[in-house]
Amino acid sequence: MLAGQIAQAVERLRNMFSEDRNAEYTVVGAFAYHLRRVFTAKALLQKGESPFDVGKKLRIWNNKDRFFALLRRTSLEQIGHYIEQLAGIDYAVKTGQAKTQVAMEQFVLKLAA
Repeated sequence: MLAGQIAQAVERLRNMFSEDRNAEYTVVGAFAYHLRRVFTAKALLQKGESPFDVGKKLRIWNNKDRFFALLRRTSLEQIGHYIEQLAGIDYAVKTGQAKTQVAMEQFVLKLAA
């Protein structure tokens, strides 16, 4: 989604919901986990750590080039804003103000745009 591949991102999200009954309970946490890793990686890079060391610390083994390309395009402030949006989605879902699948699809569309 952060690579701007809107159709693929929405399709993957929809597949996740259709294939896993528990996805509505775990998807926000999964997105938050990934975004916290992205946030941590960006912060470590800004402190002067090498991409190799960051990858090792955060156990980024697959798609390293794509991961670090994402970090170059995204600011720490943007990543923090995405995490805040997820917290808002989590609250809205838990208080009955939103449906998980709809809220997450809207989130993916915003980020991919």
